[in-house]
Amino acid sequence: MDKINIGDYTFMHATTLYSDGALALKINKIWGIPYVVGVRGSDVNSFSKYRPDLHTVAKEVLKNASKIIFISCSIESKFYNLSYVKPIKEILAKKSLTISNGIDDFWFKNIRARKTLLPSRILYIGNFTANKNVKRLISAFLHLQKVNGALRLDLVGKGGADAKKITELASQYSDIIKYHGPIYDKEELKIVYQNAHIFAMTSISETFGLVYLEAMSQGLPIVCSQNEGVDHTFEHKVGEFVNPKSVDSIEKGLRKILHNYEIYLNEEIDFSNYDWERIADRYYGLYNEILGANLNKRKANQNLNLINKV
Repeated sequence: MDKINIGDYTFMHATTLYSDGALALKINKIWGIPYVVGVRGSDVNSFSKYRPDLHTVAKEVLKNASKIIFISCSIESKFYNLSYVKPIKEILAKKSLTISNGIDDFWFKNIRARKTLLPSRILYIGNFTANKNVKRLISAFLHLQKVNGALRLDLVGKGGADAKKITELASQYSDIIKYHGPIYDKEELKIVYQNAHIFAMTSISETFGLVYLEAMSQGLPIVCSQNEGVDHTFEHKVGEFVNPKSVDSIEKGLRKILHNYEIYLNEEIDFSNYDWERIADRYYGLYNEILGANLNKRKANQNLNLINKV
């Protein structure tokens, strides 16, 4: 195994609170190297829930971090409602910020305006794990389809524990559900997006979900889970946010978009906020700010030591 000299480094970015954060805290305590820590969906939805024995360590990681970075506004909202975070919320909020992930340049170059039509095609893109919750989405679609016979559902993706059941359902309802399999070519994906009218992905847990942004860049309103993915990200109406564990809630979300298609204003989204180059510049500026502050602190301590020796 390769070894590194920790003393050669001046800064750390822990990409997760519990796993990477605990290591960053230990290095910080021994070598004094500053760090930022990211908070992701797994930290809030899994570790915080199932490992209460680690809450004390997590609080130390958060208190000693120079900055706390959230990948999405929905994760930030859920994080500050955690029982062990609430008592130190005021302290942590002062050094918290949200920096979302970005999407491929391809989608910036192919942004399309919202469609003006009577919507009938619903699209899902992703894998078929239980977390992606596609079986409930299909159930909601089938309920709606009984009322609106024009509705069609397109499924793109593969893999996951639910894949066999989902492909069986697609085969059973092949006249109204089309299973495309995985599509990796962006030009082909663009056509799939542009043929659709609504994008729906009602994951049980979703840190951010770049696929939502891809869909919105192609003019599609979205159905997303409450307090997951891009929920709380936009001030204007981009879709409906539903309870992912309720087929009825998912159905109602789809129905609202079908009946009020004109009110979802994707045209107001500033997609440049999700440009990877711009995001990289934000991180670069943040790192330099922290390194500068740390250098000034070290100089101040050195001067204080000199004064005390006089």
